[in-house]
Amino acid sequence: MSRARRRRASRRTRTGPTTGEPRLDLHLHSTSSDGKYAPSQVLSTAAERGLHTIALTDHDIPPTLAAGEHEFGRRRIRLIHAAEVSAVYDGIEFHLLAYFPRAMPAGFRSFLTERARARAERYNRAAEQLSLPLADERASTGQRALTRYHLAQELVMAGHCGSIHAAFAGPLASRKAVVPAIELTVESALRTMEQHGAISVWAHPSANHAPVYAPTFARLGLRGLEAYRPSASHTQRAAIARLALDLGLVVTGGSDWHGWRGRLGSFRMKASEVAAFLELLEQTEPTEQDSVRATVDHPGPQAVDHI
Repeated sequence: MSRARRRRASRRTRTGPTTGEPRLDLHLHSTSSDGKYAPSQVLSTAAERGLHTIALTDHDIPPTLAAGEHEFGRRRIRLIHAAEVSAVYDGIEFHLLAYFPRAMPAGFRSFLTERARARAERYNRAAEQLSLPLADERASTGQRALTRYHLAQELVMAGHCGSIHAAFAGPLASRKAVVPAIELTVESALRTMEQHGAISVWAHPSANHAPVYAPTFARLGLRGLEAYRPSASHTQRAAIARLALDLGLVVTGGSDWHGWRGRLGSFRMKASEVAAFLELLEQTEPTEQDSVRATVDHPGPQAVDHI
C-alpha cells in the first residue's frame, strides 16, 4: 500500500464512517461515575469519530444530557438514555444495563439517585478502613456515583499504592472485603427496570456465568445479553448470541470505554448487528416521562485528541 493510501486509511480510522450503515456503541462511561471525560466531551467526540448512536451507561446514576438527537456542526448523533446497575445473585455481583426508548422516567431517575447515595455510603465505610477522605457532597447527595476505581485513585494519591493495578491487587482485592457488598438483588433490579419501561441487558456476561444464570435472569425479566465487546473473541460472541436466541433475548454490545485507556470510537457495531434490540427499543412504550434539558451547547465538534 502506498504512503498516500495509508494516510487516507488512517484518516478513515480516526474519524469513522460518515455515510452508510449507522455505527453504534451502547456501553460508555463518563465523569458521572468512573469515566475520565465529561458526558458532553464523550458525546461530541463520539460524533466526531463517526458514531451515529451511543448510550452513556454510567454506574447507578441518572443521565445529565438530553435523550435523542444532538448536533455538532454538520454531524448528528443520537443519545440513548441508559444506566449500568450493580446487583447481586448467589453472592455474585452482576451488572445490568437499562435502556430507555426516550427520556429516562422520573421514577427510575429517583431509583438511581438512591443507588448513587448507597454507593457513597459503601465508599465511606471502605474509606474509613483505608484512612482515606470520605465522599464529597455531590456523591453523598447522589449527584455522582463513586466506585472502587475512585478508591484506587485515592490510594495512589495518598501514596499507599504505586498504581491503580496495585490498589486492586492489594487493599481492594475482593478477598479482603474492604468494600461492603451490594444489597440490591438482581430480581429487584430487573423488576424495577420493567416497571419503568426499560430494556434490561446483562452487561459483559462471562463464558462461565452466562449459561448458568441467563435462563434464570430471563425468567426474572431480563431482555437481552451484551454479546459484542472488544475483549470477546468471535467464538465468544457467537456463543452469547446463540444463548440469547435460545432464550428469546436480544443482543447488544459496547466498548465499556471509560477513557483511561484505548480510543473512543475504535469499537463500533453496525446497526444490523443489534437490529432486534433497536426494534424492541422503538416498540417499547415509555412510562411517565421526565424531560431532561441538555446541559451543554453544541457549537461544533470538540473532540479531544487523546480520547
